[in-house]
Amino acid sequence: MTDRAALEAAIAAVDGVVSASVAEVADGAPWRTALVVHVDLDPAVAEAPGDAARGALAALASAGAGMPRATVAFTTHRPHEVRLDARRIAADAGLVGLGIVSRRSIVVDAPAVRGLR
Repeated sequence: MTDRAALEAAIAAVDGVVSASVAEVADGAPWRTALVVHVDLDPAVAEAPGDAARGALAALASAGAGMPRATVAFTTHRPHEVRLDARRIAADAGLVGLGIVSRRSIVVDAPAVRGLR
């Protein structure tokens, strides 16, 4: 079981991150879970979100080696804003090969985020 509050606090402590929410959901079997993470970026970093995104993904490592797979989506701190393009964020952060990167999210596991800083 993941300490969601601690993980949310670790991600929210990253410069350029306004807030984060973490949910743990079933992942195909009752004994296996996954994390769904929403990272709300400060609009000031939305045009160049690489450092904030890298920091947010690195903060996932605080969940430890037993961290389940995580799907991470990024938005800005504006009510009308839709998700930011995760492919552009991954490219800006130099993380294109980190995990599965789609337009809507980045999917990573514990080994992928362990070495980030």
